[in-house]
Amino acid sequence: MADQYHVYGVKLDQKEEHITSLKVHKVGEKYDYWIPRGFIAQLIQSGLPFSVRYKKNEKWYTGAEVSVFEGSYLRANPNHTALDNLRNLPRT
Repeated sequence: MADQYHVYGVKLDQKEEHITSLKVHKVGEKYDYWIPRGFIAQLIQSGLPFSVRYKKNEKWYTGAEVSVFEGSYLRANPNHTALDNLRNLPRT
């Protein structure tokens, strides 16, 4: 089975306008990592699958697949707009 990665947290720039890094968990591993947005975009473009992971009513769910938009921006919705729904993930 291919490696699977979940994104479940974001860090924003000082103006809180753009995501700078995302909290990532590789399924089956114990640890989580903060990875720069641009590097995650490269990994997705090379074929590694990333999905959103979120908690609702104390239970974890896997959401939409993360894709690359306009070269290095990430999105998890297929509506082809620049709206960034990943910003709804927990911030730290």
